[in-house]
Amino acid sequence: MFFSESHLRSFGANPCLVHEGRVSTYAEVAELAKAAARELPAEQQLIAIEMTQTPAAIARYLGTLDAGHAVIPIMTGHEELLALAVKRFRPGPAGRRETAFTS
Repeated sequence: MFFSESHLRSFGANPCLVHEGRVSTYAEVAELAKAAARELPAEQQLIAIEMTQTPAAIARYLGTLDAGHAVIPIMTGHEELLALAVKRFRPGPAGRRETAFTS
């Protein structure tokens, strides 16, 4: 598992993920992870992320980890789990759908 945007970037143009017939390189995923990390607060906190099975969701997860936050990934369609996680763990307000980072 890669937890560092710079580690991801070191693999450059090598294939990283394939989604709907499109190949995303490590460099592309690293750039998405970096963009996701920039959107997060500086103070480390627990962040719940409602995710889909997309490169953007994976990049958001990795960017959140790289920024030093703890993550609760919740698959889209499981709103009851997201509500339970929010109630029980009170994650920071930055957790939101990964779709904000899709291209």
